[in-house]
Amino acid sequence: MSRDFKGLIAERDRALSLLISNMEMIRLKFFADTTQFAKKWFLNEAKAYCVKYPEIVLCFKKEESADLKQQVNDLVKDAGSFVEENLSNPNLWWHLEPKCSFWWRLEQTRSNIYSQYELLGNCQVGYKFPEKIDMSVRYVLGELGIILEQHGFKVTTNSSRRGVYYEFWFRNIEGEEESQPYYPLLFDWSDDMKSTMQQYNGQFKKATLLLNEIHSLKEEMRSI
Repeated sequence: MSRDFKGLIAERDRALSLLISNMEMIRLKFFADTTQFAKKWFLNEAKAYCVKYPEIVLCFKKEESADLKQQVNDLVKDAGSFVEENLSNPNLWWHLEPKCSFWWRLEQTRSNIYSQYELLGNCQVGYKFPEKIDMSVRYVLGELGIILEQHGFKVTTNSSRRGVYYEFWFRNIEGEEESQPYYPLLFDWSDDMKSTMQQYNGQFKKATLLLNEIHSLKEEMRSI
């Protein structure tokens, strides 16, 4: 009795569609997690720089102290929009890739199935987060650098002023002279962000396995 290849492929296609729907919900959850993380991080990091550079803060006039506080509070309020801006690129998310035909997805995932969205390391040695996602999170956090720079905290977010600052909070855009605010120092994702990305990675691996199964079924069906 011959196998029902069309039925088996359709069954896996349905399972793949469900996984892709799950991945979209997880992506939106990661947006929410990152927004909450960024809000707390902006406040804590601004306070840390005030403690780190007391000689700068002591020279503030009353109006400048109030302005710094207001700018940071505004940044906290706008955290969600910065997350949306920097993490919405479809190229960051496998299930949204603009070129995501069946064959393109298959070829892209075969070589890096176990690493593209994986969190590597542990609490003893530290985590290594998925590079393309971590980079976009750093762009979000880099927005604080603009405010710190304006108030003299020895930070610059502009590559043209590289020589006169201690900390370079920017990353040059590939192929362009422009630089974008970017947090370059060590930091740790929140537990919620880690958990959500692990969920996404789990769905990614399952989806890749399904793609390989569909490919194998189609190859076997052609050979009959």
